[in-house]
Amino acid sequence: MLSGLLLVLLTWLGARELLDGRLTLGQLVSYFGYAVFMVWPIQTFFEFVQKWVQATVAARKTVAVLGQQPPWHPPAAPLTLPVHGEIRDEASGFVGMPGRFTVVVSALPDDSAALADRIGRYLATTTEPVSEDDTSDGLRGRAARDAKTARAARRAAIAARDQLEASRDWHLSFGGVDLAQVPLSAVRSAVVVSDAASQLFAGTLQEALDPHALVTREQAEEALLVADAEDVYDALPGGWQGHIDERGRGLSGGQRQRLVLARALLTDAQVLVLVEPTSAVDAHTEARIAKRLADFRRGRTTVVTSASPLLLHEADEVAFLDGGKVAASGTHAVLLATSPAYRQVVARGLDDDDE
Repeated sequence: MLSGLLLVLLTWLGARELLDGRLTLGQLVSYFGYAVFMVWPIQTFFEFVQKWVQATVAARKTVAVLGQQPPWHPPAAPLTLPVHGEIRDEASGFVGMPGRFTVVVSALPDDSAALADRIGRYLATTTEPVSEDDTSDGLRGRAARDAKTARAARRAAIAARDQLEASRDWHLSFGGVDLAQVPLSAVRSAVVVSDAASQLFAGTLQEALDPHALVTREQAEEALLVADAEDVYDALPGGWQGHIDERGRGLSGGQRQRLVLARALLTDAQVLVLVEPTSAVDAHTEARIAKRLADFRRGRTTVVTSASPLLLHEADEVAFLDGGKVAASGTHAVLLATSPAYRQVVARGLDDDDE
C-alpha cells in the first residue's frame, strides 16, 4: 500500500509541475519512470521485513522444540533386557508369552492403545500439547503476555509430570526385569510399537520402507507381500524409486496403513506391537494380511490390538480387556463360547466377516 501511495503522490506532483510549466512532457515521462523505479526498493524492504518476521517466529518454535529436555534418565544400575521373557503388565494384568502371536481386544480402544504404549515404554498422552506461539486468539499487549506466561506454565507442569512419571518404576516387565531398569535405547531396539499415529515421510518407496538401508530388496519385497501392499509398488512410477509425498498424500488410507505395517515388519523387532494394523482395509485384504502376518512373525513375540475376527482367528492367545483389566484370556474360539462380554465386542466384526 505504501509503495502504491508513493507512486500516486509522485505522479500527482509531476502532473502539477507540468501544468505549472516547470516540467516538459519529456521530463514528466522521465520523472514518472523514476517514480516507478522507487517502488521496487520499497517493496523489497517490506518483503525483507515480512521474511524476517516469519523467520523469527519459525526460529522461536524451532528453539522451543530443540530446547525440550527428555524426561528419561538412565537407570542407576542398568540391566539387560532378556531376549526371551514373558511380558507382564501390572496395571492391566496382561501377560504376553514369548514367541507367541497375541491379540488384545478391548471394549474401549484407548485401553488397548494404553497397554501398547506401556509395552513400548511411551508416556501416556493424557493432555493435549501446548503450543509454543498461539496468536489465533488475537490478544495484544498485556493480555498476550499473560497468555504466553500461562502457556509456559502449562508446558512446565506437563514436563514436570513427565519427569516424575519417567523416574518411577514402569510396572511392566520383560522376563521379570522392569523396563525402568533397562536403558531406553535398549528398549527401543528390542520393542517396536506401530500405531495409528505412525506417518510416512516424503521420499522414495525404498526410503519409506527402509529409511536406514538395512535390508535387502528380497526382504523388502517379502514385507510388502505380507502387508499386501504390492499394489503401491505397481502404482508408483519408478517402482522402488517412485516418489511418495509427505504424509503419504496421493495414497489411500489403506495403502498408507499397509506401508506403515510393512515398515514395522522390516525392523525384525524382538517384540513387535501393532495397534489396529488393518482398520483401514477391506475384509478380503485383511484376511490375507492376518494369515501372512501370523506366519511371518511365527516364533517371535507379537502383540496386536484389534477386535477383528480375522486376526483373532490367527492368534495363539487372546486377551480381553474390560475396564482396562484382563477379564478373560484364551483362544478366540474358547472366549466366544465362554465370555458374553467378549462375544458382544467382536459380534459386529463377526457379522461383517459373515457378509
